[in-house]
Amino acid sequence: INDPDAIRELAAFGARALVSIQYDQILRGPLLRGIGCPCLNLHFSLLPRHRGAAPIAWAIVAGDAQAGVTLHHMVEAIDAGDVVAQLPVPIGPEDSARDLYDRVSRAAGELFERSYPFPDSLLARRRPQGEEGATYRRTGDFDFASLRADFARPAGELQRWLRARIFPPFQLPELRHGARRLN
Repeated sequence: INDPDAIRELAAFGARALVSIQYDQILRGPLLRGIGCPCLNLHFSLLPRHRGAAPIAWAIVAGDAQAGVTLHHMVEAIDAGDVVAQLPVPIGPEDSARDLYDRVSRAAGELFERSYPFPDSLLARRRPQGEEGATYRRTGDFDFASLRADFARPAGELQRWLRARIFPPFQLPELRHGARRLN
């Protein structure tokens, strides 16, 4: 996506905005500056908290009361651009990562619908993100492959750890008692 030919091709569209949603590549400065329109990201957290990867899982592990979605201008720093709009989603005490992801996904669709076709009045609504409360995680910081529950953890921490890994049909935490698998 950051290749000069791809940038020229994107610029040729003459788009009103480029919108990234759950995209797994980092858009670099030459692309952000070179396509001739605002570059927006729909990020699955209430920025500046949980910038970067796996924000749903991190919100549960952290014991946050709410998650949500943020539409923000992209800058070269990851998930650090000015906020255009946000929509909060409460996190219930028994919500799994799948439950929360589904609700945040619906909120993202709602926020996109409210924002599209990105009028100038919306794009001008820029609230800089402060650094207070900001967190950032890279891909790989949340080890989704680590599925075996550690019952030595404090109960509240273990409960959040388990909920953050419950994402059927793709994964479930592994529960064992001695050599016996419980799930």
